[in-house]
Amino acid sequence: MPLPSTHSAEIIRSELHSYLLVRRLTENGSPSFLHVPTSTPVHDALDLGCGDGHWIAHAAQMWGVHGTKIVGVDLSLSTKDITATLSGPSAENTKLFHHNFITEELPFPAKSFDYVRLNDAVVVIPRERWDFVLSEAYRVLRRGGRLELIHDQLCFPFIGPETAVSCTFAPLTHERRKDAAADTSPPHYGKSPFDKWEAEMQNCRGMEGLYLEMLAQRYGVHPQPRDTLVDAIRRQFGGSAASHLKVSNAHVCIPSRDFIERSETSMRSTQPKKRDFGISITIDWGHEKTGKTKNLKAIAAPPAPREFVSLTGLPPVLSKKAANLMGVVQLSPAGAPYQPPGVVVVRTSSEGGRRSMTYLPMSPAEIDMHSNKHVHSLLSAKLALEAHVEELQVKGKPTISREALDEALWQYAMFRQKRFNWPEMDPFAYDTELNGDHECESEEHTRHFALPRTQSTDGLTPIRLFEIFEVTKFT
Repeated sequence: MPLPSTHSAEIIRSELHSYLLVRRLTENGSPSFLHVPTSTPVHDALDLGCGDGHWIAHAAQMWGVHGTKIVGVDLSLSTKDITATLSGPSAENTKLFHHNFITEELPFPAKSFDYVRLNDAVVVIPRERWDFVLSEAYRVLRRGGRLELIHDQLCFPFIGPETAVSCTFAPLTHERRKDAAADTSPPHYGKSPFDKWEAEMQNCRGMEGLYLEMLAQRYGVHPQPRDTLVDAIRRQFGGSAASHLKVSNAHVCIPSRDFIERSETSMRSTQPKKRDFGISITIDWGHEKTGKTKNLKAIAAPPAPREFVSLTGLPPVLSKKAANLMGVVQLSPAGAPYQPPGVVVVRTSSEGGRRSMTYLPMSPAEIDMHSNKHVHSLLSAKLALEAHVEELQVKGKPTISREALDEALWQYAMFRQKRFNWPEMDPFAYDTELNGDHECESEEHTRHFALPRTQSTDGLTPIRLFEIFEVTKFT
């Protein structure tokens, strides 16, 4: 059952910013994270879940000169939006299909494509449908063809004025869910500014817990499907898929004021250049969740198949020990609001254990959109949340009223910048509509700074965690 959402202007902007962010993370603005020689790119490419067609237009521009044919498939294609995106030369050698690839076989013969792309499908594909989706990708791939699956991990980061940074990764436990009505009630403020912030964050945690619970119970979506994906890849691409699978990571982080000050000299003196190394980070969730260790280091071989991981077994937030291990523990100085002039990208790879960090300058509006990407997704799911609450009421389970939900969502939306302890934003920051090509090709949005290998990761708050799966079909 598709997740009902409001395709608002905010969501359209969020999706465009996500596309632009992924584009900035690839090497030299390539359409793919994978190594694709510019002289001999793929012949036939398939984009599953193509959305408004921004990636198709970019790939057609980059690969079309070599004769690459690109096909897009999506359940909710907007003919008007797609046509506008693909107007001009980019429309050549492209085809679009309105099709539900989650429940129906792809309308293409076997061995039709050299490359299949699936991006940001975490809240779209239920866990029981991953085997089917991957089996269809395998079927339409030619021998030697590659699947690129980009997973934007579902998390809700925040930076408190007097507390260590953290990021919600999973639903509330069953014990906390019993007090759902209290968790999702509109905030009640104390006397100090920090009490007010903490009251707002209580409301945020309640809304995010309700949202993640809804995804799991009503739509069968696992918020962290990494193990599910690896097991499904192993089943569909063969038992020896260990040699077929590569996983890399790109962690987009907000730097603290101290990090920026430490890096300022290095950024001035460092010229943009390619780095061919990475970092492997393993996160231990701390003593509170013994036996639950989250490994962000890309795997060399998939683990043995296992049962579906319990959502309540996942850690709700990064523990202090985990944050220390990641180097992201940060205390905001005396609660002073601060928003950095850019983000830092930390890359990891299964092929190397060395660290690569890159600083990307960004406007406050861009940073806001990237940091609140999943917040926007939650707000767009208002209809689904209302239906979930009504279902809980019918079943006699503890929940909140429709009016209380509306009030809590309004408070949640108003707190988007303050949850990061940022200064008040320019109310006209979003007035100028983005143009994808212009935005990416301007000097301001292409320049970057490769930080020294000795640069500490202290003071980095992860806001977007991308996992890139590369799977090759050898048979």
